[in-house]
Amino acid sequence: MACFILSFQLASADCVNITIPKTVYFPGETFQAEISGNFSQDLAYSNIYFFKDGVERPLFFNLTTISKGKYFVYAELPSSQADIGSWSFEIQNALCTENKILKSITSQANFSIIKSLSDSYSWLTNQTKTQWPSSTDENSLVLLALADDANSASKGRDALLAKSTNSECWPVQSGGCSIKSTAMALLALDAFGEDTSTIQSWLVARKKSFAEGVSWYMQLDTSENAKCKISYDGKNYNVSVGKDKKVSSSAGTCLSLAQNNYWLKVSSGSCLDKTFTVNCDKDFKVSFIYTKNSVLYVSSQIFDGASGQSVDAAIKSYCLGFTSCDYEGTLWAAYALQQAGNNYFSMLLPYLAGQSDLDVNAKYLPNTFLFALTSSTNYGEQVLQS
Repeated sequence: MACFILSFQLASADCVNITIPKTVYFPGETFQAEISGNFSQDLAYSNIYFFKDGVERPLFFNLTTISKGKYFVYAELPSSQADIGSWSFEIQNALCTENKILKSITSQANFSIIKSLSDSYSWLTNQTKTQWPSSTDENSLVLLALADDANSASKGRDALLAKSTNSECWPVQSGGCSIKSTAMALLALDAFGEDTSTIQSWLVARKKSFAEGVSWYMQLDTSENAKCKISYDGKNYNVSVGKDKKVSSSAGTCLSLAQNNYWLKVSSGSCLDKTFTVNCDKDFKVSFIYTKNSVLYVSSQIFDGASGQSVDAAIKSYCLGFTSCDYEGTLWAAYALQQAGNNYFSMLLPYLAGQSDLDVNAKYLPNTFLFALTSSTNYGEQVLQS
């Protein structure tokens, strides 16, 4: 009955590319397009056309040159309900070169104008007057959409809770609860203002250790020169940390100097599961950093130690699952926990980042979730390129 859509379109015709940030608009919105190519002649207003249902529709628009071969187009879309339907934005007779050959190119990007948001709310409200969706996921999404409508949302809340097991996980079924469905219910009920602590606890209880797929580093931080001892597997390793934050030497087979001696790289395999006991003669901090595709992330957990005090530092990276990790479920759970203000979501990020480029996970749109979770422009760019 309801869905969330992330729309993006890239139209390409040889040496011309048209990129539009979304493919669905409401009447009266501002249409945007980015045009790039190896143009032999500057684009002109006469190269740009709009069509509705295959018929040319003149619109007022602005063509702006950003740099050589790159342009932006802004257009005010019509506000009449009669203009709802399928549209296309076209570049016609653009001159560009490809492999030293001059070409006249026509390229288009398709988009739609749909009914106003108020009409969509009215339709959704009418659909739920007699019955809410039987699916937990759809019930959650509709409740999210109608959260500001107290009367409708109250009925949606009751319908959603009726689908739960003890109001802590969803749905009620012979196969047991689902991590994804429970996370979606958490999103909806949290937006409605419900106490979701038991739901959050149920999700966190599904954790499983998982630290593979990214590169891990230990960082020792002191404000002055310090001598430290790192212990694991019954052995002790002495290292020094300077004011410049550099470490003097490796610490056994699990911790080797890296990144110009600023960090100690944690070897893969069993080393990722070890607890490292650290003791320094000055106040210190221990933290873990992980990298994926040259992007650096700092783990949320920092271990503080006073001079002469020992602290146990371990990588805390988890997925959520039952017998094995559930990638889609962990994506939804991380986002739901973040929205609920539960910082546990950060311990799921290394797993989500590490497995994001696997073909089997592409259908879950991991970069979209990771961008929402981290605000990293790296993920934003990957969303735009996908």
